Amino acid sequence: RNQLVADDRFQPVGRSGEWSLNQWDHVETGSILEVIEKMGLFKAMNTKIGGPLSRGVSGGELKRVSIAVCLINDPQCLFLDEPTSGLDSAIALDVMEAVKVLADEGRTVLCTIHQPSAAIFDLFGATIILRAGYVAYFGPGREQVRDYFVAQGHPYEGYDNVAEYLLETVGGGVLAAFTPRAVGSPSRKNETNSI
Repeated sequence: RNQLVADDRFQPVGRSGEWSLNQWDHVETGSILEVIEKMGLFKAMNTKIGGPLSRGVSGGELKRVSIAVCLINDPQCLFLDEPTSGLDSAIALDVMEAVKVLADEGRTVLCTIHQPSAAIFDLFGATIILRAGYVAYFGPGREQVRDYFVAQGHPYEGYDNVAEYLLETVGGGVLAAFTPRAVGSPSRKNETNSI
């Protein structure tokens, strides 16, 4: 199956910003309507996308349109680059709940998310946490990732949000001395690492 990338740079095809009708000739109308329904876009179906000088769909709808266009060919793998950036927390949650439905249907969905709310973080089945370009954690999300860092000696007391705890633990001063190395690189003498 196809692999498609959806991000904020998605633009309609054509110089005038209009869709090219020929690009969708191979897709059945029923498939398009199914994608529109799946992404919760029926209300905006006849609304222009808009632009800097013309009003169009909302920010959340634009994110969902970007994802919907990728779904037209029914890919088994989606890469979503910050699908919640620029959205308020309620709209961001709506978008990620729609993405979760796609994953629950059996698709592989990879997202980059910066500072997710607790509700959004709870939607993820697996988590990869990076620090300085290296993997600090890869495994189950939710409480399991929290438990992993607690077991490494980083207390959770005082936090209500696992995502906030992880951001401060991995990205903050707690692990400032943590300097990850590429797998297979020679170890340094007298260097310890808790992760």
